[in-house]
Amino acid sequence: MYNLLTHSRKASEADHLAFSTSACLLLYYLKISNYFGSSASRESDRELNDSEVLIGRLLYHILEVNQYNTQEIHQAVAWNQDKGITTSSIGCAVNPTIALFNHSCAPNTIRASIGPNTIMVATENIKKGQEVKDSYSYQFHDKLIKTRKVHMKERYKFDCKCEACEKMWPMYEFMTKSVAKPGVTAKALHHIKKMYATISKLSAADFSVGHYDRIHTMWASYYNELNTTLEKPNKG
Repeated sequence: MYNLLTHSRKASEADHLAFSTSACLLLYYLKISNYFGSSASRESDRELNDSEVLIGRLLYHILEVNQYNTQEIHQAVAWNQDKGITTSSIGCAVNPTIALFNHSCAPNTIRASIGPNTIMVATENIKKGQEVKDSYSYQFHDKLIKTRKVHMKERYKFDCKCEACEKMWPMYEFMTKSVAKPGVTAKALHHIKKMYATISKLSAADFSVGHYDRIHTMWASYYNELNTTLEKPNKG
């Protein structure tokens, strides 16, 4: 965790002030809780001792790491056949390995938290040598490209150049049609539509009784079919 990216050189004065203030506050709480024991500095010293300075610097560094390497955790709260699953944020986690994956507004994975563990589940077939991509925040079908780019620049200090941004893929609500891949028949298109309708109905029932594994299996099968049927982006 200590060696994860901090973007210290890209931080603004406001960022440095926020990190410094938080680090000082945390250090103060450590002092009054007797963390440093008899070696703690006294008010009359008017300076922090070497141990306190070291811990203060570590706190500042960890705050920087947390700013750019945490993953938000959501819990499923509802399922709607038209809008899909609804989630609510319940906190954040630091997963040092997952933090190493690059962002894409059109990722090929999704994160799932099970108890204290976080796993990455592929949402499409990932070929050998192909990059495994995570989504740090917004995805192309939810937010306009300008909104996404501004957010990624301010929050994560980089310009997003993923496929969705470079090709300016539209949001889901602005997609007018889906394009079939070469050689795909009308029968295959009808099959994918019927498959979506069936899985949506079954998911609503399974969600209400907690059969999440079955939901995952069904949608994994669907997206596998979708990726062989329609070009990206699509309304599948």
